[in-house]
Amino acid sequence: MSATGNNLSFEPSGAVTFDLKRGRVNQGARCETLLVPAAALRELCAAVDARTRVRFVDAIGGALGRRVRERLAAAVPADSEAQGTILDVPFELVVEHLAGELALIGWGVLKVERWGRALILVVKGSPLAVKHAAGDARSQAKNPGDGVMAALLGAALSEASGDAVALVELPREAGGATNMLAVHADAAAGIRARLDAGEPWAAMLAKLNARLDEAESADADGEDEDEVSW
Repeated sequence: MSATGNNLSFEPSGAVTFDLKRGRVNQGARCETLLVPAAALRELCAAVDARTRVRFVDAIGGALGRRVRERLAAAVPADSEAQGTILDVPFELVVEHLAGELALIGWGVLKVERWGRALILVVKGSPLAVKHAAGDARSQAKNPGDGVMAALLGAALSEASGDAVALVELPREAGGATNMLAVHADAAAGIRARLDAGEPWAAMLAKLNARLDEAESADADGEDEDEVSW
């Protein structure tokens, strides 16, 4: 799975290897992997306290993000100021590799949607999500597996980017996909509070996009403006 040369597309061939003689499964050169039934993982995440659950999922997401960063950073020219980071890597390529890594570990299909300047990560087919029948109102409610997925991808993006990223779970829509808003970790608590208070997330994103536009305009005009961040 090489990121050298001009071919930076995600290549899953050989990403997971089975060493039957030693009884091991490896993902990459340095990541020993276990194959665990999804039902067992759901039960474990439900049984442990929140702090332990976050540490557990952070470790999985951190390893995922580290593989993305190392693979893509290796392709950044040595004379670049961004050498060793993914700052010069197209965002679409980062998403492609992140989605590939998520699929490799069996956690679902990832895509990213842009809402103005906001990034919404959408995961379908996650085995961690509790399944409900079509038409069941619970299919659009907050799902226990959504928080686990948000923690994992937040850790992956933080490790890959070198910045503190958090994912805020959004209400589900018809179809039951997991929707998460990518924000800076410092902004996460405030956004969660607004959602818990009942503010529609689409309206909230429209307001935040408008504030960012105003802040950028004020900055261009040399005016002082309160800092606005996701």
